This record gives sequence, structure tokens and C-alpha cells, in this order.
Amino acid sequence: MSDYQSIKLVLGDVFGISRDGFHIFLAFGVYLVAARLFRFRLSDLRSLVAPLLFAVLLEVKDLHDSTTFGFSINLFWNLHDIVVSMALPLVTSLYLRIGEGKTKEVPQNE
Repeated sequence: MSDYQSIKLVLGDVFGISRDGFHIFLAFGVYLVAARLFRFRLSDLRSLVAPLLFAVLLEVKDLHDSTTFGFSINLFWNLHDIVVSMALPLVTSLYLRIGEGKTKEVPQNE
């Protein structure tokens, strides 16, 4: 098992979350940090590029570890991890995007 996989297991045990939970929180953190760094609004769909690339990178690392250590590869589960990783950033972005269109101007009292 690689150091990366060991770290994932230890962090999962420490925080009491599954591997899917680990992916979700990491991708959401990347979403927030990247949006801040690149000064994108969270509702801007460009803010989803960084967590998507990060999720794909994690899965490439998982595939590499699987082939290196002789584990079976099931691409469905790798795709599943990418989809799960992107769920929270995508839902947040879409929610904020929909909310932006529904803001009303508050009449000023004179």
C-alpha cells in the first residue's frame, strides 16, 4: 500500500469518514480555495474546473496504486469517486447560480 493510501485510511479513521467522504471534503476544499485564489464567484462554473481536475488526479493516483500493488481495477468505482467528489461543489455552484437570478431589489424608504 502506498503512503497516499495509508494517509487516506488514517485520515478516514481520525475524522470518522469513509473514502467517499474523504473525496467529498477534499474536492469541496479545493473548490473553495481555487475560487478564492482565482477570484471566481462560487456560482461561476469555472470554479468547478479545479475540483474536477483534482478529483481526476486522485483517481489517476488510485489507478496507479492499484496496478502497482496488484489490486483489481473497476473503472466504474473510479468514475463513481469522481462523481461523488464533484457532487457538493456542483450542487453548491448551481444553487448559488439559481439564487443570483432571483434576487429582488429592496425598495428604499424615502
